[in-house]
Amino acid sequence: MKDRFAPLKKLIHGLVSEVRRKSEIRLGTVTQASPLRIALDGDVDLDETSPTVGQPISTPAVSLMVHTVGQRVICAEQHRQILVIQAGA
Repeated sequence: MKDRFAPLKKLIHGLVSEVRRKSEIRLGTVTQASPLRIALDGDVDLDETSPTVGQPISTPAVSLMVHTVGQRVICAEQHRQILVIQAGA
């Protein structure tokens, strides 16, 4: 029996793979200079049993520049990896 939803499934599969290839642009703040860690805006600890509940979560990142703690940065996030692409003065 022919699957009448096969064309729709193929289209959805193609769209999902397109979305996975795209990076998301996010803003953040440098929380540690070496090794580089960024607190992305909106990423907070939601675990109510954690002592840091409500605090920003620091994420490892990479950059070609040297950054200072507290510096605002523009980042590209893809596959849970962070790349700093622009930094404020």
